[in-house]
Amino acid sequence: MSGKIIKDFNNEDFRTYSNEHIFYEIDKLLKARDFILLNGSSGLLNMFAIESFVIHLRNLIFFLYPPPPPKNHKNTDIYAKYFLSDPEEWKEVISESLKKARARANKEVEHLTTQRIAGAPPEKIWPVAELTEEILPILKSFCDRADRGKLDMVISKISHDHWKVTPGKATL
Repeated sequence: MSGKIIKDFNNEDFRTYSNEHIFYEIDKLLKARDFILLNGSSGLLNMFAIESFVIHLRNLIFFLYPPPPPKNHKNTDIYAKYFLSDPEEWKEVISESLKKARARANKEVEHLTTQRIAGAPPEKIWPVAELTEEILPILKSFCDRADRGKLDMVISKISHDHWKVTPGKATL
């Protein structure tokens, strides 16, 4: 399946992909969140956990809210809408906080730029619990609306089993 063009995917390809890759993104986002909230925001391991959280959050935001075509669309990129019976029914509008988190992740984690936040000002704090609380209902909506033939049920289970989060913030 590696490198296969989306238009050539069948239901089994989507199920296989979701079982491995979408599961991975959600699972690692939640594990990073739990680690951060249980251990606080200081220390080297927590910095790694925050970076991990941000990377997986960014990947899920792009999955749920792809940039408008043709910007950065490749025929091998997978988006939530492809898992619906009618991809045009996925018309979710990204919130300002998720848009801001995606832009910030692009600047602070994806590559080196002068737009990184220097020092330790309050705006450098990543609202881990709040961002997780915001994206989980969107993932649940995705699971509820996805074509059952295309989405592996392990995805629905993980997104439904992790609703409770404890408020917490973390810095990078």
